[in-house]
Amino acid sequence: LKGLRGCGKGLVMALLDQRQEPVSGRRTMPHLDLAAATCTSRNFWLAARAEGIGAGWVSLFDLSHLCFVLNLPVGAKPVAILCLGHFAACLPRPPPDTEG
Repeated sequence: LKGLRGCGKGLVMALLDQRQEPVSGRRTMPHLDLAAATCTSRNFWLAARAEGIGAGWVSLFDLSHLCFVLNLPVGAKPVAILCLGHFAACLPRPPPDTEG
């Protein structure tokens, strides 16, 4: 979680509860919104790393507190927080794996 305090930028991917009328496959498969948001977050993370920008996907957060702090609309559902910035070195394994 240190990355949240030290990152250059943070990006929150969230789904809105009330949105436009579903189109295409989302009409019959509304869960595709979550799949698309997840894929978009992952692709953004990979693109940042390919450009030499450090990225970390944070999933340890209190949803209601995050919505309050960011003043998200009622019904918004955060999917991911991406921490972005330049890094000095890339760890071979993430700290949760090495610190138990």
